Amino acid sequence: MDFATILALLLPPALWAGNFVVGRAVRDDLTPGTLAFTRHLLALACLVPFCWRNIRTNAERFWQSKYALVRTSLCGMVLFNVLVYFGLRSTEANNAVLFNSAIPLLIGALSLILLRERLTMKQAVGLAISTAGILTIVGRGDLQSLLHLHFSAGDLLVLAGVAAFALHSIWLRDLPAQLNRLSVLCVQVFIATVIMLPLFLFELYYGTPPVWSWPSVSAVAYVAVGSSIVATLLYASMVRTFGANRAGLCIHLIPVFGIAISSVFLGETVRSYHLQGTLLILSGLVICTAKLSLNGLRRILRRRPLSQ
Repeated sequence: MDFATILALLLPPALWAGNFVVGRAVRDDLTPGTLAFTRHLLALACLVPFCWRNIRTNAERFWQSKYALVRTSLCGMVLFNVLVYFGLRSTEANNAVLFNSAIPLLIGALSLILLRERLTMKQAVGLAISTAGILTIVGRGDLQSLLHLHFSAGDLLVLAGVAAFALHSIWLRDLPAQLNRLSVLCVQVFIATVIMLPLFLFELYYGTPPVWSWPSVSAVAYVAVGSSIVATLLYASMVRTFGANRAGLCIHLIPVFGIAISSVFLGETVRSYHLQGTLLILSGLVICTAKLSLNGLRRILRRRPLSQ
């Protein structure tokens, strides 16, 4: 694999890993609904100036895809983020990023059930190796300890969010390739913002008032631009170009980045089983994506939609 392809695979999981650490870090300053809503509101403000003309010109095409837009927005932006932020109030960031490694497994299962799309032998081997890496980390180097894992309410909320994101990945393929990708993201963020407005108002009236400070404002800015725009746009392009199964495998890197970021910003210790698991995860990802080339990346970044 060339450097550009590797970079395309690394950016989404790296940015999403930071989202979990941020959600955990500001849990006492911003309620889940406030963080999720303000994140998407800021992302919408950033996107509208660049997308409004295209959306207005192709309004009929967007309306024809309204159900796909609502489904992907509801699962990938609303349910995923709200459930994860609620879960992070009672579970650690490391646990949350580790649970995200179930997404490729769920994508494979849902692809088989909903799309009759089977994994190739190469993808299955790579997925198995990456999963072994995740189990190594979750089990702290002792796989027998997996039999005695305890899941808290926060863990279950994060797992529910993970399932929602897997559905989001499957349904991304229903969006027509003719639609401008940036404009599609803008419409999805708008839908998510509208859906989350009642939760935000409810928390604002009945919940803990938000504490706006430099850290909390910086946190919202990061998740709005990095996670909501850059990571989501690149991941959606990869799904459209390479398919949900292959693109979804990069999600296995979220724990790798999450553990590293948590150790720096939250003071958590990196242990030998983290490194062992990381090596297995990276090995599995390389096996599954070894044929990706620079031309493949150019198809992601440069393919012009018919609407332009």
